[in-house]
Amino acid sequence: MLEIQFEIGGRKLDPCFIGDGIEKVTLLHVARLIREKFSIIRVTDRQDPLKVLIKGEDVEHLHYELDGPQVVLDQVRDKLGNIQRGEIPAAI
Repeated sequence: MLEIQFEIGGRKLDPCFIGDGIEKVTLLHVARLIREKFSIIRVTDRQDPLKVLIKGEDVEHLHYELDGPQVVLDQVRDKLGNIQRGEIPAAI
């Protein structure tokens, strides 16, 4: 399971409720990229999910930070390398 949260300009956002069409499409695209990137990580129903916080001052300058149970973070490190935090290139 994967939990994605957005924090843009210090505000928590849900892309589904953003009025600006370009911002909404960009954030939904970023969420899809993150889901694809971490699709190989398996989390059982009994574990807390892998949490990905996508944040930045605006949608053009985003990065992600991972959080979750140590066993899940170990799986990320084993399969994808030490990527606790990473930049997200301008999406669109």
